[in-house]
Amino acid sequence: MPSVFFILTTATARNPKRERGKTRFVMRPRLNFGLPNLSNDQMNRMRSHFCIALLVCLVGGCTPTKKLPNRVMVKGRVTNGGTPLHVAGRDIGLGMVTIGFFPLVEDGPLVEATSAQADAAGNFEVIDGLEPGKYLISVRQWDPYPQTDRLRGRFDERNSRIIRDFSGREAELIIDVLDPES
Repeated sequence: MPSVFFILTTATARNPKRERGKTRFVMRPRLNFGLPNLSNDQMNRMRSHFCIALLVCLVGGCTPTKKLPNRVMVKGRVTNGGTPLHVAGRDIGLGMVTIGFFPLVEDGPLVEATSAQADAAGNFEVIDGLEPGKYLISVRQWDPYPQTDRLRGRFDERNSRIIRDFSGREAELIIDVLDPES
């Protein structure tokens, strides 16, 4: 099966007015799909379909996102005794602090709903928010990422005792790893 490829070529055409003594060439861009034995009508249809598809992709990708209904917008801060968790190499992508949110459901497996990443000051925000309910919250201090958790798994999804109930439109969450129950 032949593959389809796109090439932008230029076609030359003589002056259609056929002025006496003058030969002018007009450059017209042409999109060649590399498909043999297609009539001009078929090529024109393919070009128009390609342009419509390109326009739909561009317009569809530029539409604003809508706020998800019935979500709690969560933002907060992670600290160690009031100071942000220090991560060496954060600025070059070798370390990070991640906060995971696991909905607590009866007789169901523990599945991470979403996660957030804390900045250098310890601040984080859950981008699309959370559905209202109770969540187990995990905190990991990856330094360097992803090999070493500097908190030694004390606040991962198996060992964390940080449970919060989120309701309303907005919630602020302050987590201090020295006193996680507060």
